[in-house]
Amino acid sequence: DPMFRALVETESILNIHLGSSGQLSITAPDAPIDVMITLQPMNICQAAADLLWSRVVKQFPDLRIALSEGGTGWIPYFMDRLDRTYDMHHAWTGQQFDEMPSEVFKKHFLTCFITDPVGVALRNQIGIDSMLWNTGKGMRLEGLVKAGAYYNAATQTSGYFYTNTAP
Repeated sequence: DPMFRALVETESILNIHLGSSGQLSITAPDAPIDVMITLQPMNICQAAADLLWSRVVKQFPDLRIALSEGGTGWIPYFMDRLDRTYDMHHAWTGQQFDEMPSEVFKKHFLTCFITDPVGVALRNQIGIDSMLWNTGKGMRLEGLVKAGAYYNAATQTSGYFYTNTAP
């Protein structure tokens, strides 16, 4: 608890990197390395689920957590799964939230991507205020409201623009 308390008191963000689930997803001993690389965003999904269902977000309502380099395209499915799990099972699991878990996720978690055209396309479902673009030189903390990322599928180019309003 001292770490979480210090993060909140200093308005700092807990940064969890792509491989922070505690173990890598290995499907078989002889699986090509590409399998592990492909499944790395699922590692950060596990870390997010661990934190969201834990006491931490309830006990520290101002805690912010960045899921660095985990991508964003998986977030709408994850939030739907959170809410469905809560709806179907909270009575017997003992979980209690004042709002749906997807809303708790949006308040506490920042999702970060390097290149994610699917995530950018789904930005309004994800919550544009909680999306950050990793530039490879560190996170751009402005988020996508002030700093919009775009991806042009026709030219397969991406870029970055500043605006004062959400797209």
